[in-house]
Amino acid sequence: MKVHIEGSAITFDERGYHAFLRGQGITDAQIDRLTVSLLLPHPAIHRIERRWGAYFRTTCTIEVYLWDDAALTERLNHTLLHETRHFIQDCQGNGDHTQEWSLPYHKRPYEIDARSFADQHSPHCVFLDVADIAVVHEKCKERLHTWWTVRAL
Repeated sequence: MKVHIEGSAITFDERGYHAFLRGQGITDAQIDRLTVSLLLPHPAIHRIERRWGAYFRTTCTIEVYLWDDAALTERLNHTLLHETRHFIQDCQGNGDHTQEWSLPYHKRPYEIDARSFADQHSPHCVFLDVADIAVVHEKCKERLHTWWTVRAL
């Protein structure tokens, strides 16, 4: 597993997360393919809707976006677990959901499953911790300010 963290205010329990994945029946070979990225949201990408995370099947990558939210630690862990469920679905051969895309997001069976999984595990599985919420808020503001300044030029 590869881990990329944008900024120093976040800690990730990689060993605990690895053990959690093993407990879900994921093999070491499958875990080795996984990339977990904790990223500041980019305004150009997230200006239409505020997404908390994504799982990219083709690259086996989970992205969790570090918005400046007061309940950031809880939200980050819930999002990581939600996207982890999509990774598990993929590893179990249930990752192709293109036929369900015609349904509204909240009615797609694989999304319902991912939300349920995150709800079930988030109270006792904390893999991400925000050491200093002010640092995350400041970095998020800097990213937004820089983007809008450059865009105005």
